[in-house]
Order: sequence, then C-alpha cells, then structure tokens
Amino acid sequence: MRIKTIILLISFFVLLGTKRTLAQDKTMYLMGIQPQENILNPAFYENNSFLVLSLSGYAYYDNSSLTVNDMLTTRTENGTKNTYWDFETIDKKLRDENFINIGAGTTPLFIGYNLKESTFLNFSISINNSGYIKLPETISQLRFGNADLENNTPRTIDLNHYGINEISYVQYSFGISKKLSKNFNIGLHVKFLTGISAIRTNRFLASVETSDDFSESLLTTNIQMDVSGPLFESDKLTNVFRQQLGLGEFIAGKGSSSIKNFGTAFDFGFNWELNDRIKLHGAINDLGIIRWEKKPQMLISKGEFLYDGIQFTPYNLADEDFSFNDYLQQYADTVLATIIPTTVEESFSTQLYTKTYLGLTYKFSDKLHFDALINSTLNKDATLKRATLGATYAFNSSISLTSSLSYSNFWLYNIGMGILIKKERFQYYLVTDNINAVDLRNTRALNFAFGINYWLRNKNDSKKDLE
Repeated sequence: MRIKTIILLISFFVLLGTKRTLAQDKTMYLMGIQPQENILNPAFYENNSFLVLSLSGYAYYDNSSLTVNDMLTTRTENGTKNTYWDFETIDKKLRDENFINIGAGTTPLFIGYNLKESTFLNFSISINNSGYIKLPETISQLRFGNADLENNTPRTIDLNHYGINEISYVQYSFGISKKLSKNFNIGLHVKFLTGISAIRTNRFLASVETSDDFSESLLTTNIQMDVSGPLFESDKLTNVFRQQLGLGEFIAGKGSSSIKNFGTAFDFGFNWELNDRIKLHGAINDLGIIRWEKKPQMLISKGEFLYDGIQFTPYNLADEDFSFNDYLQQYADTVLATIIPTTVEESFSTQLYTKTYLGLTYKFSDKLHFDALINSTLNKDATLKRATLGATYAFNSSISLTSSLSYSNFWLYNIGMGILIKKERFQYYLVTDNINAVDLRNTRALNFAFGINYWLRNKNDSKKDLE
C-alpha cells in the first residue's frame, strides 16, 4: 500500500506545479485506444503481444487570448466592406502574458511483447514538435508609437518580455508495464532523444526612449536567446543581422539536426482498479532534457544604442493609406538595424514540455463508462491546469464514441469528441479537444489527432498457427 500512496502524492504535487503547452491529449486519454493508451500512460496495456504500424499524427494551434473576430472588425463604407484591426477589443481581451502555441507530431511504429502474464515490454518511435510565441500585454500599445500628438511629447516604446520558444526531436521509447498485484499496475518508459531544432528565449528586455525634440532615440536592450543551429547571421563589422535559414527549414533541422543533440526522458504511470467498477490512474510524461551540441548559437545584445530619432505616428483608422503591417515592419527594421547581437557558439539544454495526468474511471455498464481527468503540461513561462469530464459509449464491438467537456484557466469550455472504429486488424480514430466555437473566426484553439493502427501480428495469431 505504501507504493500506491507515494505515487498518488507525487502525481498530486506535480499537477499543482506544472506549466503549459497545449496538445491533443485529454479526450485521447479517455478513449482506450491501444497502443496510444500505453503511450499516454505506460501502465496501460493489453494482455497480448503485438506489432503495430501506426499512420498517426496530431496537430494543434492555440491563442490564449484572442480570436480572429477579436483582432479584426469589418465595416461597410459606401457599399464596400473593409477590414480593420480592432484595437479596442484587443485591449480588453489581452492578458498580462499572452501565448500563441503550435505543434505537431506522429508515432509511426509501436511494438509490444507480453513477456509474462504480468509483464509487458514495448518500444515506439515518435517525432514531436512544439513551439510558442509569448507576447506581453503591452503589444497593443505599439500602435501609439513614440509620439503623443495631443501634447506634442515623446512616448516610450516598451518592447519587454517577448519570447519565441520551440523544440523538435525524434524519440525512441523503451517501456515496461508490471502488474504488482491483481488490481495494481505500474509502468515506465525510458526515452532516448535526438534533437532536430530548438529556440529558447532566456531574456528579452528592450525599450525605445525618444528625446523631447524627436531628434534622437535611445534603444536599451538586455536580450539573450539560444538557437540550435545557424538560424541567424550576425556580424558587427559589416553591420549585418539577418535570418540565414527560413523558419520552416530550421524547424525541419537543416544545419542543426544531429545525434550530437542528445537527450533522455522518462514516463511514469500507474493503474489501480479499486473494484469492478472504479479505476484510478495517472501518469507523468516527458520528464527530461535535450542537450544541443551540433552548431548552437547564443545571441546576446546588452547595452544602449543611440540613433537618429524616427517618429512612429499613432495608428489612425481614418487614414485609408495607413498599413499596420508596414508600421510594424518599420519598428522591426529600425530595431534590427540598430541591434547587432554578439553570436557565441555555446551548447545549451532545453527541458521537454512535461505532461501530467490523474484520472478516475467509473464503469457504468459494458457499453458505457464515465471519466474525470485533471491534467496539465509544462513549458517555460505560463501555467495551464485543466479539468475534464468525459463519457465513452460503445455502440457495438466495432464503434465507440467519446465526448468530453473541459475547464481551463484560459477559457471556460472546450468540447471534445472522438470516434474509434475497430476492425479485425485495423483501428481508425479521429479526435479533437477544442470545439469551443461554431465558426472558426470565433475559436481560440484548434487541434486534432487521427490514426490508422494496423496490427501485423498479435497473440491470437500464434494460437491460429497451432491449430
């Protein structure tokens, strides 16, 4: 009983302390799909041996604060519809810190072997990518520029606390599930990681202060970023700082993907059947780091830079010729022409986005079971805790439907839906966690997971061969 108590306490405190990144995993965790169930919780397994090829994947997008309709407004003028940035709504919706998250991944192979009735060994290969952009509330103030036109005085431009973070890697997972007693299982995954790409913002402090006569501006910076490969080219002698690779090329690992970028991670899970109807289960996943050694770059800019002042005029909706995109580009060009960071080749480490789960399942009948789940994930800057209620109904031996309703601290509701279709050797599934608006312009998040699991061989085949 002591080991059960320790596992529950560890799960509880990790759930309280972890932070966030989004992925499609709440509804998926409740659906009972093998081998995906074992990937999410290493204590879950079926009592047979199998080799599965999985044409599977997931993708997600999440904006913590804004929808498309929050950011843009459409006005009809002289019979013509024009779209504008809706800064009044943006101001109301923005939080102290705001995040845009995006990610995708796939698991093409899973092998499981039932060593004994109480021991299950498994191996899988996965590719994962997660990234997010951090934006402070002050981003909405950029439109005011450095000029207070009413009082003809300068305004300080706040560029603090922006951030870009991304990680992409290949994962080789070796797992074991062990039945300690009739009703209690534990599981472990040991993962070896090969890094593809990474961006980490350690510090981003910057501001532009303009003189009273607008003749000059002082840019103050204290910035440090790590990248896993030659994303930027920086040379103070030639006054050059520019992107050397396209972001897509960089994320795909061009110039940085290598076995020199090595890491390890662990998953821990348990499954406790309290009685014939109630089951308690939980997991801690992706507890690990990757060390980036191939061609890492540390970008450092710290100091004060004085240059001829430029008056960034406030954004005016009445100005038909004004382009807000060009306006932001003017900011970026001015800053990048002034800040030429020092580039240092220095290795660094990044933590994986750790995920935790603690769930309760109630078996109402052979066809219907209800679930409750508390889960969270970890990234560098912000916290998201989620609570989910779900139900799964099996129409027959071939088709089951799962639905869920989740609460989080970013918005009140997320409806999840998942369908699983089983054939003799095939499983098909499609699932999403984020149905939070009927139309796409009002949704803050989109995610989905899909897969086709093809069972090349399982334990029943051995029995057929003997017959």
